[in-house]
Amino acid sequence: MQSTIINSQGVCIIDPSFHADRQANYHLSIQISSHYVMWCILDIPNKKYIGLEYIPYDQNCSFTAQKKKLENLISRSDHLKLKFKTVSCSIAHDKFTLVPLPLYSKDKAGLYLNFNIGLENQNSNSKSNGNSKQVGADKLQNLEAVNVYYAPDMICSVLKRAFPSVTFMHHASPLIESLLLSCKNKNSNRVFINFQKGEFGIALIENNQLKLYNSFSYETKEDFVYYVLFAFEQLKLNPETIDLVVLGELDRDSSYFQLLYKYVRHINLISKPETFDYCYGLKELPGQYFYNLYCQYQCV
Repeated sequence: MQSTIINSQGVCIIDPSFHADRQANYHLSIQISSHYVMWCILDIPNKKYIGLEYIPYDQNCSFTAQKKKLENLISRSDHLKLKFKTVSCSIAHDKFTLVPLPLYSKDKAGLYLNFNIGLENQNSNSKSNGNSKQVGADKLQNLEAVNVYYAPDMICSVLKRAFPSVTFMHHASPLIESLLLSCKNKNSNRVFINFQKGEFGIALIENNQLKLYNSFSYETKEDFVYYVLFAFEQLKLNPETIDLVVLGELDRDSSYFQLLYKYVRHINLISKPETFDYCYGLKELPGQYFYNLYCQYQCV
């Protein structure tokens, strides 16, 4: 029997086609932030997502709190104890920077990050408040750039113990790659907003080229709309004419969406990535939900 739970505590969907004895054919995608943790299971041979869990936190969690929640999740979840064929994890935060590939040097990754977001020192590995400041780097094939980001060792160590071969990435990397592919050979200009609890990313793609990707934290719907309109102003975009595409956990009847619509006239909701199939429970969810989590496997 299919298990589906959708309420204020999050979402849990496990399809009847899921079988633990087929674990060697499955990929596990995880996404973590200070506001939530989520994971989904892909049946690789069938290119079909067959399970997903989304757990929002009551408040913005420190790395120590995230570590404890992650350890508790892994210890209580029968699904996360399996031996998957592959595992990936995207880290969602605003401590990242995009570096053009011709300018990138692995030895200087920490310097790029320090220059743009102000890490406390310029080493790619440092100690601060008991947590190692490691620097990760994702090469973006469709952008000719590298996404350099802070990878908190306190969190990564938990996942490495549970999944020794886990691949880490910043959550913006699969999103940028997917959006560039979706806009390939399209000459129109579009703005994309990836809305998540506590933060959102905004991307501008003009003539198949990424012109901007930035991330903002928010607490209220007024914060959210202010940052969107501020980005439009800086980019000289007309909110009356620009096409805006929303992905993530944002519905048309949300107060956030309704306030945004007062200022931006052309808003559409994205559909699930067409590269994959989805079990019935996931098909029942709005198409924009968990878009970035679904795209993660393409970057493994």
